[in-house]
Amino acid sequence: MLSFRQKILLKLVEFCGVFVLKILFSFAKIKVTNQKTLPEQFLLCCWHSEFLFPVWFFRGGKMTAIVSKSFDGELVSKVLLKLGYKLARGSSHKGSFFAYRESLKILKEGLPLAITPDGPKGAEKIVKNGICELALKTSLPILPVRVFSEKGFRLKTWDKFLIPFGETELVFGDLVFPKGKKVESLVSEVQKAMESLG
Repeated sequence: MLSFRQKILLKLVEFCGVFVLKILFSFAKIKVTNQKTLPEQFLLCCWHSEFLFPVWFFRGGKMTAIVSKSFDGELVSKVLLKLGYKLARGSSHKGSFFAYRESLKILKEGLPLAITPDGPKGAEKIVKNGICELALKTSLPILPVRVFSEKGFRLKTWDKFLIPFGETELVFGDLVFPKGKKVESLVSEVQKAMESLG
């Protein structure tokens, strides 16, 4: 049951969230590094603390996403729906089987799927099995991405969530292909790929 304060906050985010992002990124000097021709469908892998700019970059119905069933996830979902995303709900902590099943369903839309492999509660910047299990099931490649922001600031959250500002760089890694690999080796490869971006 949501509190009165939570209900008010949800309404504010629903009606103002996208506007705030427009203002935020209108002041950002955007740089995209190592952008490449991508397959029609892939799994976008970005850290929980850095997902704000990637979801803005891929807005407009070009991407689907997994969002946790927590209250924070509910706030995020309000914005993502306004940006044109289709969503699977759940996480590696709560509703994981449901999220996995919904992810398989939503992938039938033929769009890429964005996943934060360390969300929703950490450990920070540690890849968990979920994204790799999904890659192995679907044979879809994983695209590592990182975000760096010179004048951005970090919130006092478990993941030190990044609010980009000023010069902001979105860095694309090389696709990681799952074919012929086991979960453990794929998790290790994706972890190294993310760390190699900076």
